[in-house]
Amino acid sequence: MAECAEQASHLLDSSSVDAVLLDLRLPGAGGLEALRAIKRQRPDALVIVVTGFGTVQSAVQAMKEGAYDYVTKPFSMEELRLLLEQVAAHLRLKAENRTLRETIKSQQGFGNLIAAHRTWKSSTA
Repeated sequence: MAECAEQASHLLDSSSVDAVLLDLRLPGAGGLEALRAIKRQRPDALVIVVTGFGTVQSAVQAMKEGAYDYVTKPFSMEELRLLLEQVAAHLRLKAENRTLRETIKSQQGFGNLIAAHRTWKSSTA
């Protein structure tokens, strides 16, 4: 957990981060500035923007900047739990997709297939 934008930046540099809960009102930086910085550092991170001062304009801007979702306070723990379950499912699907792509990529072509047919003639014959 980071309490300011600077701490968040250090956390993003030093650890593997898949999802971020980001308050739009941050000490040291605006939330949208922090969102841009997070997406620069971790383009694949899913960022959920949380705010007690939500407007349609800030929600649209956050989504344009790459937010995964936008939640206004107050919200219930049940709402947050459901949202985090969606994030976890999304991350699982991304990982599965990546694994399947790697599997397909490694199987492209004919691999080590060697074949011969009795009707083929040698070019030296």
